[in-house]
Amino acid sequence: MKPADKPKKAAPAGAKPRPGKPASGGGAGFKAILFNLAGAAAAGLLIMFLFQHHEPTSPTDTYVNSGYDWLLNTMLENNLKTIEQYPDKTLQERYVLKWGPGEILYIDSVRKLTPENAIVMIPPHTVLSQVGFKSCGDLPWVTYFLYPRQVVYGDSVNSPLYAKADYVMSVNGWGLDKSPTPVTAPQPFMVLPLKK
Repeated sequence: MKPADKPKKAAPAGAKPRPGKPASGGGAGFKAILFNLAGAAAAGLLIMFLFQHHEPTSPTDTYVNSGYDWLLNTMLENNLKTIEQYPDKTLQERYVLKWGPGEILYIDSVRKLTPENAIVMIPPHTVLSQVGFKSCGDLPWVTYFLYPRQVVYGDSVNSPLYAKADYVMSVNGWGLDKSPTPVTAPQPFMVLPLKK
């Protein structure tokens, strides 16, 4: 008998396989597959529950998942209808159709009159609501349309962006006093530089 022909010793009971060698038996792989399938089923049920549309049956009904319901069944559905109705309109024209010709045109003017690296100060929420700007009171909305510009509200004096602002959006006289040079012909809406 040659040394290479020596019989191999049996592994002791409970011994772990060496790294790089397959484990004996396929029970662990089957359990992992079952666990993944159960997780996928649970995720599918959660998604179906979150995006389920709830029709109100009375004025006092509240939506359990109003955010997700709004996202799928209102925003996305209405956006697709608008695109189908007006296939030749530009994105800007569709924004005007969706939000009206008011504040979206003002925000677009701010975008056109300021450089991309600008920090823009806009009026406080109280001033915006007085002039009927509803969406501008929502910082993510304004930031979305002015990106990559940064936005700070005029009453956010503790914000690090407040002192760094380059431009101010003046509405109905608010912000005129922030301009370093006197404004000789004030308008209801203006975009003014804050630095000379």
